[in-house]
Amino acid sequence: MMRKGFVHAACLLSASWASAAVAQSTLPPKWVSATSSGLACNGSTDDTGALNSLITSLSSGGTILFPAGSTCVFAGTVNINVNGIHLVGGGTSGQSGLPTVFNFTGTGTGNGFNIGTQGSSSQTYNVSIENATVSAPNRTGGYLFSEYGVSQAYLRNIYVESGWLFLYGQNFNNVILENINGYLRATSGWMINLYGHVGVDRSDVLTLDNVVLNNNDAGASGLLSDGTVYTVRGVSVGLLNLHTGIRTQNSQGAGLANVTQAFFFDDLEIDGAGTGCGNGIEFAGGNQFHIVNSDIDVSHAGTSCTSSRPVSMSYDAAAGTEGVYIESTALHDSPMGAIYINAHDVLLTNVMMFDLQHSATIDSAVNIAPSSADVLISNSKLGHWQYTTPRVQYGVNINTGATRVSLSNNNYYNATTGNVLNSSSSVVGLGGGIGYNGAAISAMTCAASSSC
Repeated sequence: MMRKGFVHAACLLSASWASAAVAQSTLPPKWVSATSSGLACNGSTDDTGALNSLITSLSSGGTILFPAGSTCVFAGTVNINVNGIHLVGGGTSGQSGLPTVFNFTGTGTGNGFNIGTQGSSSQTYNVSIENATVSAPNRTGGYLFSEYGVSQAYLRNIYVESGWLFLYGQNFNNVILENINGYLRATSGWMINLYGHVGVDRSDVLTLDNVVLNNNDAGASGLLSDGTVYTVRGVSVGLLNLHTGIRTQNSQGAGLANVTQAFFFDDLEIDGAGTGCGNGIEFAGGNQFHIVNSDIDVSHAGTSCTSSRPVSMSYDAAAGTEGVYIESTALHDSPMGAIYINAHDVLLTNVMMFDLQHSATIDSAVNIAPSSADVLISNSKLGHWQYTTPRVQYGVNINTGATRVSLSNNNYYNATTGNVLNSSSSVVGLGGGIGYNGAAISAMTCAASSSC
């Protein structure tokens, strides 16, 4: 309820402050005008010290308003470690009218906004930055936003004109990114980097709503979730022109209880992944992954990228990958097939796979690795189409050691050699569908160590 009241109040005031500086006397209690409180915001004066001092002075929280048409220059880092601080601009470059611009100057590697205090045992609560264009055109490192020890943080209606990396989050709770879009220039690293330190500071609940970030093939990747990060939710998210779209992992090697859990995306677009031979999505640890109504390609991976795929899963005792659900999703434009499965408890349904090899023949659209178990694929297109010359030999390749694989009502048409290549010692349930040669498949069992 408090959050709704804040947004409503900002909307009521928008007519008076969106086009010009606001007189302090016209504002409600705990609302202050930036340009009436020591900031120049004239496009040339360094406002870093003035804004940091203003934030510190609001010891019980407050809302700082920045007029449309103003450019606040920050040569250093803006630190927000006071509860209840809200920075509200007059609009972004993507909207009609003049934007509020936060311009971080210099060629260093410092962060733009530090929200919270690294190493502190206490959290910073109820912080937001809204309605502004953010730019760091010449910085060669750092994040536009860093959130450490933050609870209830909100980034809304932000346009990134130019920046290195977007967000670093550690020991956070309930962070929302809404209506974010723009361009980043990093040559390595992750545009959104989430970290949970095993046994020290779990990160919990990040929501992305209408977020589109474009790396312009500079070499960085999209979203990394490393360690104890619980519940990442995304709706209408685009990660464009980059190395790898999304990766989950447990770099700390502390067991299955300390990995990413509950990872849900609806309407995810990973477009133009594969720069430098990356993947679309890499599940390299964690459980409960849901990807629905999405489109994932690695169209920027060259033909020499022999491991680039729209989806890749890996499994080991320390980081396991379990509980993967992919539905109503297109996996395409890949030099090495659509998906590599080395995981347990995987369900693919209504998945379309196409444009799976650009030049040479590959063995399968779906490659199921030896450690995989309990894999179900149904109602999906597992052959090949679009190119005149098909180059995928089998719809599915089941390697030695994979167990309990079930395939039902799939379409293998246009694979060149067969439906399924089974090299495992386990039987495979094969029920219905259309074969690689266009003939109907009746319910049958694919015998171990044979093609079927």
